[in-house]
Amino acid sequence: MSHLPSLLLLLLVVNTDSVRGTEPKSREQLTIELEKLSQKVEQLEAREGDVEKLGEKLGEALGEKLGDKLQEGITKSGEKQTEGIDNLGQELGEKLTKGLDKLGETIAASQTCGTSEEETTPTTTKEPQRLPATCPPCDRGNAALSYIELRDSKTLCPWQKRCTTQGVGFFVWLSNPSYLTPGANVFAGGRGKAVVNAGGGFNVTTGVFTAPFTGKYKFFGTALAGINFIASAEYIKIVGKSGRMLNGASWSSGRIVVHASPERLSAGDTVWATTEGTGHLQTYVTAFGGLLLERSD
Repeated sequence: MSHLPSLLLLLLVVNTDSVRGTEPKSREQLTIELEKLSQKVEQLEAREGDVEKLGEKLGEALGEKLGDKLQEGITKSGEKQTEGIDNLGQELGEKLTKGLDKLGETIAASQTCGTSEEETTPTTTKEPQRLPATCPPCDRGNAALSYIELRDSKTLCPWQKRCTTQGVGFFVWLSNPSYLTPGANVFAGGRGKAVVNAGGGFNVTTGVFTAPFTGKYKFFGTALAGINFIASAEYIKIVGKSGRMLNGASWSSGRIVVHASPERLSAGDTVWATTEGTGHLQTYVTAFGGLLLERSD
């Protein structure tokens, strides 16, 4: 922006004041002063232009610097994120590989116990581990064996032999409320719904379990006797071969109780739940089950 009009106005005002109080300047003097003022104005305008150019250059330089810094920060951040993702992927890959290796070892171990004559190559020079002849991963069914049961087992089998036996265990419940008389098989006639029947030892039609192997078995049960919240006079018990009550205990009436007894059976022996009184038994809660603890044949 030019400052010449403002300076000319200022000069006229000054000269007017001088005319009022002093002698007027000559035309030549005024021309000289006007030229000087014009030169100063040009110098100021030149400086103003230089300042604007300098500001533009500074702005461009600052913008480039900030852009470079921002780009550098984004690049470093991306490199760190990429490095973090690579590390995470590598870590997950290692964990997955270890998990698959362990799963393979577990599967291989579960397939190397039993009574078959087929031998496999030992994986170690140490003496192979020996387990009870039931081979828990193969025979015991669905319940965990306790330390005492393992400790008391006298028959051992080599760990490296391939397993050929199967688990034995069952669990049934009363599918409908039933009114039963003394001596009735609680779960006969399709009244029992088999939730588990590993080994096929329990017959849903007859309500009788037949031992497929000689060994030690464990049986258990629960019962709720009564109807419409009134206790019934019904008593039931678990009986074995020839009607012998196992472990000398029975389920009492009107409440839920548990009966369990270890029993050594021969292959073909039968076990069932029967009644001693007359009354109602409720569904679901009235249940019967058993499993093979130790095979001895």
